[in-house]
Amino acid sequence: MPSKICNKTGTELISPAGGSLDVKYYDSRDQSGNANIFSLLNTKPAPSYPSHHLSTYEIVRPLAGEIKEIVLSGNVDNHRRGIPLSVTITYPDGNSQNFGATLSNSGNYKSIISIHENSLSGFYDIKLSYNNSYVTTTSFVVLNPTIPEWIKNNAKWWSSDSISDIEFVDGIKYLIENGFLVLPSTEQSSLLISEIPEWIKNNAKWWSDDQISDEDFLNSIQHLIKNGIIRI
Repeated sequence: MPSKICNKTGTELISPAGGSLDVKYYDSRDQSGNANIFSLLNTKPAPSYPSHHLSTYEIVRPLAGEIKEIVLSGNVDNHRRGIPLSVTITYPDGNSQNFGATLSNSGNYKSIISIHENSLSGFYDIKLSYNNSYVTTTSFVVLNPTIPEWIKNNAKWWSSDSISDIEFVDGIKYLIENGFLVLPSTEQSSLLISEIPEWIKNNAKWWSDDQISDEDFLNSIQHLIKNGIIRI
């Protein structure tokens, strides 16, 4: 292969050899006198995926009875009719779900992801592929809702015996009714309080002083419910 490409007279360098050159070869002319042209490069356009986005990348988990939506939308160029966009969502616990997003004639799509009170908190990864080819990956995060300050105040007062067990449990009922805590399926509807361990009061005090996280405190309350010490 020549190391240089020159003009017809050999007096001027056109381009160094190498790289991707769309070289065209002019052969004999056709019946109309036009030159036959052959290209050495594959000029077929490759599929492209120009736009894929979420309506939000961070969302607070809704309270009981509410639903929030995240819209996944975009466009697939050079798509084939009848082949959907493949969407795989991986949840914070590692489980995955697959579904197909139907494309319009112009290649547009829109899918809605619903977030409700029982949705897991954490990162959700979304992988998009089309016709068995990887397209892109994106993600969003579901945050825990903020626990009202009066619940923390109740916990602090209860830990110092300034309010009764009943008043403290009223705060727990609010957490359950609004999706912060989930009752076991076998729980009864009546209220029952047995002797509450002292360490729970310590947890309530530490939580009200921001020495332990919301998650740690909610786990301790969940323990009381699970073991029948508190029934709502």
